[in-house]
Amino acid sequence: MFVNDEGRAFLPTAKRIWDLLLTEQIVMIGLAAPPDARSWFERSNEAAQAQGERVFTELVDEHRSRIQEELERAQYAYDARRQAIGRIGLANVREYRRKRLLADHEARLLLLLAEHEYQIYLTADHGNVEAQGIGRPSQGVVSEIRGERVRTYRSEALAASVPAEFGAFRFDIPGLPTDFLPLYARTGEAFVLRDDQIVAHGGLSVEELVVPFIKINFTRDAS
Repeated sequence: MFVNDEGRAFLPTAKRIWDLLLTEQIVMIGLAAPPDARSWFERSNEAAQAQGERVFTELVDEHRSRIQEELERAQYAYDARRQAIGRIGLANVREYRRKRLLADHEARLLLLLAEHEYQIYLTADHGNVEAQGIGRPSQGVVSEIRGERVRTYRSEALAASVPAEFGAFRFDIPGLPTDFLPLYARTGEAFVLRDDQIVAHGGLSVEELVVPFIKINFTRDAS
């Protein structure tokens, strides 16, 4: 930057001086006193920050736009492949392929953000546990909420209608309405198809009460 005694910055003059410094022979004729040199540096630094703010903002906006375009392309490719999967194959095969596709898509998004040196954190509003299906009680609309780890009922009689073979249990929590009766699955079990292995929440285990907060780091292979 070139700043005159009145504090005005002249960008073209600064460029000209810089070109001369690179191409011409420089002869030192003296040194500035430390207080003057410090004052000139501070004034030049302030002018450089003011002049460079617009350029920096433009670079940041361009960078963010490029990342957004890459994310949109990745989302478009995911949506197209997901639609294609839904048109062929058996239902269970389609579901398996959708899960694989989603896992690949999420990994691609994480790698994209990591390549641009973003700090990546993963969290949720609750924890989850692995559970095995014990079957779904066939009750129609008797249950108000039919979750994977908990079901709710409007009365004692309806809650008691769940067959004992499910091993579900009541846990009365103070503050709940009298017509809101939760019935929980036992530890490691869920109200889904028998023997299905799932990751779910809604029960009373400590793991389901813990909020996960994970920082994801990527390391480059030295080879």
